[in-house]
Amino acid sequence: MFHENKDAIYYPENLFIWFLLALQGGFVNVGGFMAVHRFVSHMTGFGTWIGVELVQKNYLDTLGMMAVPTSFLFGAMVSAWFIEGKRMKKKSPMYSTVLSLMISIFLMITIFGYFQFFGIFGEPFNYGRDYVLLFMLTFVCGL
Repeated sequence: MFHENKDAIYYPENLFIWFLLALQGGFVNVGGFMAVHRFVSHMTGFGTWIGVELVQKNYLDTLGMMAVPTSFLFGAMVSAWFIEGKRMKKKSPMYSTVLSLMISIFLMITIFGYFQFFGIFGEPFNYGRDYVLLFMLTFVCGL
């Protein structure tokens, strides 16, 4: 997939992989917006939602909105563990592990969505079950 050395990730033959990852990120963002009326890759927007919920004294929702960017950061940490952590130890980065994790989560979301675990697609935001979907989507965006 990717070449082993540090500078090889920018080789032209890897451009298609980068294109696919960017495309996947766009699909996740649009799908998240359509499903729960929140863009899942815009972390600054969640900062705004945190402020709005705090001003309205919805403290439980404030904590929920604070957990969403945390899920994104956790995804980034997992990705760094499998990729950059290995590269720093002069080992082969585990790109396939990260991509397999992303595919597994997307498959889980698809199955849960099919059985309406997240409710009806596009209905108004439900703070209980929609947080689960937001956490999953932002975790994948962090990956």
